[in-house]
Amino acid sequence: MKILFISAANKNFDGRTRALLDVLNSFADVVDITTTQESDFVDNRSYYVNYKSYKEFIRKTVEIGKEHRDVDFIFADNRKATVPALKLNKLLKPKAVIYDARELYLQRETHGFASKVGCFFESRMIAKASLTICANEERKQVMEKEYGKIGAILVFENFRKLSYSKEFSEEVMKLKFDYLNRDDSFKIVSTAGCEIERGTKELIEAAAKLNFNSTLYLVGCKENAEKQEIEAFIEENKIKNVKLVPRLNQDELKYFVSKCDVGIAMYHKRNSNNLYCSSGKIYEYAYEGIAVATTDNPPMKRVLDEYGIGAYDSDIGKALVSVHDNMNDIQKNIEIFVGDRVVEKKQEEFASDLRKCMEDLQDGK
Repeated sequence: MKILFISAANKNFDGRTRALLDVLNSFADVVDITTTQESDFVDNRSYYVNYKSYKEFIRKTVEIGKEHRDVDFIFADNRKATVPALKLNKLLKPKAVIYDARELYLQRETHGFASKVGCFFESRMIAKASLTICANEERKQVMEKEYGKIGAILVFENFRKLSYSKEFSEEVMKLKFDYLNRDDSFKIVSTAGCEIERGTKELIEAAAKLNFNSTLYLVGCKENAEKQEIEAFIEENKIKNVKLVPRLNQDELKYFVSKCDVGIAMYHKRNSNNLYCSSGKIYEYAYEGIAVATTDNPPMKRVLDEYGIGAYDSDIGKALVSVHDNMNDIQKNIEIFVGDRVVEKKQEEFASDLRKCMEDLQDGK
């Protein structure tokens, strides 16, 4: 079974892409086209697309893809992959197209021309795909109502964990993040950077009001207007316990998270994509041995109620206090969660289900 995997994601920074490739590689011959700069190609299996415009991404992806005419399936990993995948479907005529609808952008909820065009091509992809994958049961129910023509839907939550590369050096990490080892406060980490829409200001305010010694680390802050706005917000409010950290690669992120006490996952509820969020961060945090504090969105409530690896509340400050005050019990639950190999087992279950679906499609069932 040969799969052409198309993604506009960088494997170094996208946990869901890595998880899906791990699953597919467990039972199939996969050729992947991503924006991961490894080399121009690796044994004709992993291709790197460097692009300045979306048109260039489409052109380069199609050029690479059309050289693989023996593929059985085309797997479109995200919304940017829809256009080249649709083009290659016509050229290569695989047995089926599979689409990972990792987000839940609905036409009626989007604003702006580019977003609406993205929704249009996604709807075409969903109509064409023999199998669509979505990120949780809540999203599956919405999609079944929203899309009139849709094939089979498989759920793959963002069950994932961070892992070190072959190049990982603990000595290098100790030197780079020495300040973490010297910080004896209650260390809070958010990997959403300085994104305003992700509730960063509310999180900063909540951390500033905590009545115990704490430090909030905002990891993934890009050099842009949002970072400048956050820096100004911190300065204006004379907040001392917030540190901004640039984007980290997977080795750096894994080490950094493991040195903290609690990880944040915050989402608003103003659209379906955020209301029914499917945060892989909560699994990554737990597998690094740290607790989770989240907003009370339905999917995250469900996971935390089931496993007890953290706390949720509409007020993220209250969730942080709850984690701090119940850390012993939460830590015991995290040990059970990791010991039971929850992420590995969920990935294995999904791999089995996905393989069965693809074999049926291959056999024309």
